[in-house]
Amino acid sequence: MKPVSGLRHDARQIFNAGLEAADAAQAVSRHVRVAGEIVDIDGRSYPLKKYRKIVVIGAGKGSAQMFRALAGLLGDWLYGGIIIVKYGYSVPASNIAIIEAGHPIPDENGLRATEQLIGLLRQTTSEDLVLCLISGGGSALLSSPAEGVSFHEKQEMTRMLLRCGAPIREINTIRKHISKIKGGRLAGVAYP
Repeated sequence: MKPVSGLRHDARQIFNAGLEAADAAQAVSRHVRVAGEIVDIDGRSYPLKKYRKIVVIGAGKGSAQMFRALAGLLGDWLYGGIIIVKYGYSVPASNIAIIEAGHPIPDENGLRATEQLIGLLRQTTSEDLVLCLISGGGSALLSSPAEGVSFHEKQEMTRMLLRCGAPIREINTIRKHISKIKGGRLAGVAYP
């Protein structure tokens, strides 16, 4: 049997490996490569010169860290964008708005930020490349209610689901049905 100090060392290595594997910035670095004027995203190549501008949108607790990694790879190619994060999860960034909002209960900041994000997407064209960074918490932070649902009703629904202990998968399923942009509709706003 291994001595306790050896077990602690092994446990610490396992813990650190888990943190590293879940690191949002490292996930971007594992899946995005830039070689000259070509960005490769998980095996799909995009010639950067082909696009009028490159816009980044996103939401989630790790999305600002993901953006920082992406900005480090793309540098001056980035035009701008909007990222929505939980309060306290912002990072310094240039040419992008990183907006803090309520999580897990959506708040007015999240609503305004989501509407700004939708407005930005409506200004893009088929000549633009839109990169979307979503991490845990993105569903709560992207909060724009569907037609016929008030923002207050959306907040109350979230509170009720959390109080009753609903699993996150079920919460997100309901959020999708009372949202203007979830369930693929965010991509629809960005199209073409």
